[in-house]
Amino acid sequence: MSNKVFIIRGLPGAGKSNYVTLLTADLSPNDYAIHSTDHYFYSEGSYMFNPRQLEQFHQQNQAAFGKSLQKKVPLVICDNTNIEAWQIDNYVTLAKKYNYEIEVVSIGFFKSPQHQTLYANRNNHNVELGVIQSMAKKSQRFHYQQHLL
Repeated sequence: MSNKVFIIRGLPGAGKSNYVTLLTADLSPNDYAIHSTDHYFYSEGSYMFNPRQLEQFHQQNQAAFGKSLQKKVPLVICDNTNIEAWQIDNYVTLAKKYNYEIEVVSIGFFKSPQHQTLYANRNNHNVELGVIQSMAKKSQRFHYQQHLL
């Protein structure tokens, strides 16, 4: 089996982290690494989002992702919203550099108002419906294989 990268994409509350939990459930902790920018917003067990830190934390997440690839971790996962094609570019570039197979997985329904409301009610970071709706408007459909070439 070749080394593999999963790039997860979806709105807050769509079930990305649940999917990742299922994906890794039967694996040894040495066989995978999960990289999520959200993890950097935790302080003493509490999630404290600060938009001024977003760019810095995305860079730290990408650097950690790259280190997992360098170490040849068999399965490396990017668990971010990745709603626009450009948001996965650095992850794809790194994965290609280290000869990983790449799979982009979309979770949930981006354009469904009913699902957006559901996601607002159940997401772990208290992202409000208006923010989720704004993110959904920005979300792009793109052909993953073409985008990865």
